[in-house]
Amino acid sequence: MANAEIALVAFHTTFNLIGMIIVLPFTKQFAHLIERLIPDNTPQLTDALDPSLLQESALAMNALQMAIENEFHQLLQHIEILFNHKASPGAEPIGLTAMQQMLDQTHDYLDLIHLNREQSEEWPRLVALIHTLDHLQRPHERCDERNHGALDNGITVAMRPTFEWHF
Repeated sequence: MANAEIALVAFHTTFNLIGMIIVLPFTKQFAHLIERLIPDNTPQLTDALDPSLLQESALAMNALQMAIENEFHQLLQHIEILFNHKASPGAEPIGLTAMQQMLDQTHDYLDLIHLNREQSEEWPRLVALIHTLDHLQRPHERCDERNHGALDNGITVAMRPTFEWHF
């Protein structure tokens, strides 16, 4: 009886190992196939943040500014929902968790832009972008506190009538 159990375990383990050895080299192609079959329809506000643009600081900051503007518009949609309890026609706000991830990506990209304060004409613009991104984080956190995850679930809920900003 013990030999039969050991044979079954050995067969099962060998079958799994051979299957893994055969399939593992094709995982990248399989992932691409799945991505083509089921495309991601969520708006990617940070698509413009291409690492190759970091070699030219002006281009990198243009991409950064575009991403921040897109994130700002999304944040305004969330604030509108909090005040009006509904979104504008045609507006499709992304979830607050996804928005935080995009703000984090934007912040990480910003950290990769290195300018010398004395030698760069772009320094004031970089400082302005840093401040803008910082000021986007605060209202986002307030929306998240007030929302309690309702927008992440695609549910618009009536909020309490008072809305307080604490900066």
